Amino acid sequence: KKPRDCVGCRALIAGDAVRLICGHFFEKPCLVSMVRTCLSSESLFPPKCCDQPIPKAAFEPLMDAALATLYAEKSMEYGTLERVYCARAACRRFLGPQAKGIHHVYTCPAPGCGTRTCSRCKIEVKKAVLHACRPD
Repeated sequence: KKPRDCVGCRALIAGDAVRLICGHFFEKPCLVSMVRTCLSSESLFPPKCCDQPIPKAAFEPLMDAALATLYAEKSMEYGTLERVYCARAACRRFLGPQAKGIHHVYTCPAPGCGTRTCSRCKIEVKKAVLHACRPD
């Protein structure tokens, strides 16, 4: 068996590795690290090698529950063209797609937040106030 270098860390592979469609190899911890890095910026998503997306099946079994949840959240966020984020400046969590022509109010699920955000005009909706979107 020929020794292989990990594309992620450039070191000789000592443990288990994943072979990608392009023929490159990643040590499992390096692949998980790359996936985690790709979630930090939309410009890096999805994980790629040789400019080709790495199939989710290659790294999904390696992710812990927290990383799998974050991956699912970021996949949804990055796959949404017109996004709504929490109106609270200190939070800014992704809530979902912008509504066209309808009034939908998102309640932010972030711990300690609960801010209500209009999906149409993207401003905070106070609980006791009837909301009317600002004119376009």
